[in-house]
Amino acid sequence: MATAVASTSLNPQTSQGRPLPDYIDYWLSPDTPLDFNVPVGNPDLCTQERIRAVKWMLIVLSKMLRAMLLQRKMMYQSEISVPGLDHATYQNILVYMYGHDDTSSLQLEAAVSLLCAAELRRSFVCKKVPKLWETATEIVHCQIEGLFFHAQFPTVSPKVLLHIVQQDRLNVGEIDVWRAAFNWATH
Repeated sequence: MATAVASTSLNPQTSQGRPLPDYIDYWLSPDTPLDFNVPVGNPDLCTQERIRAVKWMLIVLSKMLRAMLLQRKMMYQSEISVPGLDHATYQNILVYMYGHDDTSSLQLEAAVSLLCAAELRRSFVCKKVPKLWETATEIVHCQIEGLFFHAQFPTVSPKVLLHIVQQDRLNVGEIDVWRAAFNWATH
């Protein structure tokens, strides 16, 4: 009796430009036969992309997903849509949920996306995400000027904006913070 073996990509996936550990690369590979689909992206703006996931790991590591996926109506579903997140942000969240907590190479754009995702899905908090939130906030502290002029800055939620402007250790003057808030409000 022959058994099918899942093929994995010969080119390992990366997180922030660095190769992922083999086990995470395997889980995130589109060729891996996993039991759950997560369509991400706003269907009104673009085609949703499906990311395969390990359903029980999502249940174990995320309080929000546990509450959603263990409901009677969702128990046997093989898909849950997350329209407010883009593909790269959700994949970064999965990388951290699956146990790869190396945030040393997290870049500004990914940090902003993860802050927005954390606000969008506040309950995505699992064992790894508090450190991720701290790291993203630290990047905001160090690269605040780049953040204020970033093309995505006007799209952050009011709660993320409030979190940013309430920081005590921003590397810009108070007038720059007010200008950024004004630009955000008038965009």
